[in-house]
Amino acid sequence: MTNFDAQVDGQTKEALKADLTLWCLIKTKYEPSAIVIAWAQSLAETLSAGILQNVEQQTSGFSVELNMIQMFQTRTLLISLDLFLNECDKELRSNIHNNFDLKRPVYQIAQRGTSCFVFRNPKADAEVTDEYIGFSNWDKGPRPFFSDLRNPPLYVDGTRREGLQHLLLPYDWRKPTERRREVAGSPRNEEISGVRRTVREGGLK
Repeated sequence: MTNFDAQVDGQTKEALKADLTLWCLIKTKYEPSAIVIAWAQSLAETLSAGILQNVEQQTSGFSVELNMIQMFQTRTLLISLDLFLNECDKELRSNIHNNFDLKRPVYQIAQRGTSCFVFRNPKADAEVTDEYIGFSNWDKGPRPFFSDLRNPPLYVDGTRREGLQHLLLPYDWRKPTERRREVAGSPRNEEISGVRRTVREGGLK
């Protein structure tokens, strides 16, 4: 992946030097959902390397843990991640990993071509925290938590199952009135209505 030229604001530099960790939010455009998690991990690691070069932070290395990936209809992709330097306190790191409701500052990474701008974004704090808590309430699988509004993932007993999206009916993004008109004029309308009546009366036998 392309190397990035990072520009980091003063607050971000100070926080990284003090805590040896950052909670970051990347806003970018997404790749197809089948590869997006691996792609997001690679992007986060590349951007993090660029950030560390800019702040001239002395470290033996770093790691990136993805928390959430959210894909929207507009091709916007939001990636929430923790950047940990190797020297970060192990107890602090464990506390961050195991607690979803910690009130932590968010540092946004805005990608523009081969450049990225990293800055403190107080407006994102509450929203990102609320999203994180919300995901944790129903997704009991490993992180990153993942959502794709165009191709929703399939969950079984609170765990995301990869490769089973074909079992879901594709979502029709047309307006409800357009969908109703097509169903009303369809030769299968009577059959569909019959199935609905069967379900209401006790289910399919």
